[in-house]
Amino acid sequence: IGKERRRQNRLKHEGRFLYNCADTGLTPAEKLACLTEELGEVAKEVLTREGHALAKDTQGSLEGLRKELTQVAAIAAAWLETLGE
Repeated sequence: IGKERRRQNRLKHEGRFLYNCADTGLTPAEKLACLTEELGEVAKEVLTREGHALAKDTQGSLEGLRKELTQVAAIAAAWLETLGE
């Protein structure tokens, strides 16, 4: 999760994203939208996994599921960083 957080920060620094969920420049609604988008990617991996495919447009994988769950966790962690104690 830490590695993914660093990747997100690097992508922001490179200009791929204007913000990430660790920034105070995003509203809670915008942060929720980011988290929900990634959760949708988790759903896609689950719904397209081999042997369990409920959708046929792509082929999900255990590796893909791990990647997307890690991104969800990293976004949640970034958001938590902004909440303080």
